[in-house]
Parts: sequence; structure tokens; C-alpha cells
Amino acid sequence: GIRDWHRDWSSDCALPISWLKSINSAAELFSSKQWQLLNQANQDLARITLAKAAVTNENPVLTLALLGEMPLEQLQRINGDFYLALAYSRTGDKARAITAYQSVLDHEPSHQGAAINLGLLLKEQQAYGDAIPVLQHAVNISRGTKLAKAHALLAGCFFQLGRYQSALGHYRTSIEYRPDHSGTWLGLAK
Repeated sequence: GIRDWHRDWSSDCALPISWLKSINSAAELFSSKQWQLLNQANQDLARITLAKAAVTNENPVLTLALLGEMPLEQLQRINGDFYLALAYSRTGDKARAITAYQSVLDHEPSHQGAAINLGLLLKEQQAYGDAIPVLQHAVNISRGTKLAKAHALLAGCFFQLGRYQSALGHYRTSIEYRPDHSGTWLGLAK
């Protein structure tokens, strides 16, 4: 539950935030005495800490409530724009998620997660032609398992467009980085 994530992220934060683990809604956060005592910078830190934990622990609705009304500049300053995009995606609002991921990449072009997630959403919507340049960018900026995922997604797009040689090359490269990923092997077998 929401109370279990405190141990996972409290070490990332200089602000004493143990009180956040008992917060279950944005209204509860904003009306708390602890919130009222924080300066703006620490309010932003508390907000992003709770929003990140919420979306990571399958409570994207709380993340939307915490970040959805923030001005874009403020969101970007606290790196909340990615978590807002992730929350839109996890609540099924794919159109807003796509727009939000594009905004993240406009502000931070080297954001691996945003590039891969945007490419994935475009692929899911069968917008393969739109997904390919996004995923090629993801390949260029990613490393490790994220690079493998970007190659696999790119291969899937090429396959859907009948560009089988390109798909084959990207599946093979993906397997080099993630040799135990069954989905990539299944794609290669097609």
C-alpha cells in the first residue's frame, strides 16, 4: 500500500518526510499542518516525493491530483513532468500521456524513459511511422536494458510496416542486451 513505500524513497530526500507515509490524498497533504509549515521548495520536494511514490506503487490517481494542476515550468523544475506523463498512461489517458511525454522530451531530450514510453504508446496506437523516429532517438540515448527495450520496440514497428530486414537487425541487437527476454525472442521468430 501507500504506506509501504516510505522506506524505498526516504533516503533520497534531505527533508524530514516521515510524515508523508501517512498521507493518502492530495487534500490530506495540502491541509496538513506539516505542509503549511514548509517553504515553497520543500513543498515541491514533498509533492514530487509523494507523487513519485504513488505512481510507482500503482496509485497514479494520487499522482494526477498532486501534479495535474501544477504549471509546466514548476513541474519541470522538480522533474515532475515525467511522473505526470506516467500517471496519465497508467490511468488510460493515452492522448494526454503522449502529449506529456513529448513535453518531457522537448524540455529534456536525453530522457530515456520518456522516449521509450512515448514510442511504446505510439506503437500501441499503431502509429508506427510516428513511433520509429522516437524509438530511433531512444536507441541513440539509451543504455543497457532500456537500450534493449528501445531496439525491441523499434523492431516491432518495422515488422508491422513490413520492413522485415530492419526488424530482424533490431531484434538481434535487443537480444544482445537482454538475452533472456522471451518477448524479443518471439518477435525474432516471426
